[in-house]
Amino acid sequence: MKREALVCIILGIVILMCACGDRKSEALETDSPKSGTVSDNSTISLSPGESLTPVGDASEKTGLSAKMKEELLNASPDSLYEKCLAVADTTQRQQLENLKVEGARLAFGAGDEYIREIIGIMGLLPQNVARLTLADAKRIIQEMVADGYSEQITNADDSSAFKARFNEIAFAPDFDGGSGLSRVEYWFDDARTEYVEVCGATGVIYSHMVNGKWEWEYIYHLGETE
Repeated sequence: MKREALVCIILGIVILMCACGDRKSEALETDSPKSGTVSDNSTISLSPGESLTPVGDASEKTGLSAKMKEELLNASPDSLYEKCLAVADTTQRQQLENLKVEGARLAFGAGDEYIREIIGIMGLLPQNVARLTLADAKRIIQEMVADGYSEQITNADDSSAFKARFNEIAFAPDFDGGSGLSRVEYWFDDARTEYVEVCGATGVIYSHMVNGKWEWEYIYHLGETE
């Protein structure tokens, strides 16, 4: 009888120890943050190979060859859209088509003239690239005038020198088009309420919206020497 009681006590202890072990294991699993989630102290834990780069970021592989990337980046503004459309994947094609529809709706160009957004859709816009500011534009103009730009200009539609310098900061203009008159615009942000416009026939114009109305002024007029 005593032996049977002893066996029962031992079995009870073993069962109790197993139950405690299971609870401890569950607690450890509960306390450990899951891969890719944010814990209470806002530290992100990622599994090997995982990335926080959002879908569509310019740092992703575009699937385009180096030669094709170079060809697209060197394409003329009036041919860029069609060249991109010809090599775009399904998602990119839809985004390009939506851009053209939106441009027509806003009567702000045909959509195929939004250079910066087009190359962004194709994954060709460098990550964290800056935008041109008014201070940047004025500084560059002063430097160009000091270097004799106004004396070097050969025709009224020569905006390439301004574009080249502005692109050193912004990489590409937001808008490059116009009908009969070249317009190259560098927006200060996505709101499109403040920008610098290189107008080939006249110079460089700063436009901004005040109380719902556009105001503008020349920051460089063609032929200025100081």
